[in-house]
Amino acid sequence: MKVFLQTHREKYKEETKLLRGLIAEAGFEIMVPQVVDPRQHKPTGWYLQHRAYQGFQAFIIEMTEPTPEVTYLLAQAMMHHKPTLCLYQKGQIPREFLQLIGKKKTPDFIEFKAYNRATVGGLLEDFLHTLKSASDDPSVNIKFTLRMSQKTDQYLQWRAKQVGQSKADYLRDTLSEQMEADMDFRSWMDKEWEE
Repeated sequence: MKVFLQTHREKYKEETKLLRGLIAEAGFEIMVPQVVDPRQHKPTGWYLQHRAYQGFQAFIIEMTEPTPEVTYLLAQAMMHHKPTLCLYQKGQIPREFLQLIGKKKTPDFIEFKAYNRATVGGLLEDFLHTLKSASDDPSVNIKFTLRMSQKTDQYLQWRAKQVGQSKADYLRDTLSEQMEADMDFRSWMDKEWEE
């Protein structure tokens, strides 16, 4: 799984090193601004960058001293509905920035947390655990429209009635059974998880 990490690398070298180590230790691939440059405004660059942001599972932003990139990345996180952990050092609260953000309705998937060297590991562990759990969540949350012939629909109605389920539940259960038995899919998922 990939996370995008934004830090003030020059000023907070130790914190950046610590965050990178903790994220890598948790098994996540770290993408940094050198890989995806938010200042690239060429149409092809913008399109590729937009697609790259969709490939991340989350954003982790160190924002003790907010930069224009922080604002930009928060906008990207909101646009792509990506879980985001915004960290700032205890005692160095970016008050103006937080007040500005507070005036807007900040989505639930964006968290703001104060940290120090002793607490940052626990904060990251909780956030990354939530990401891993969400990727394993079997809850039904994607709406899908399926067009089929009348004959196929009649069969589906008949079959679902035979097993005592709705058509939707029957299709979900059938696909879940196939998914569990499909070894090619399982090996592909293992590779995706490693990335």
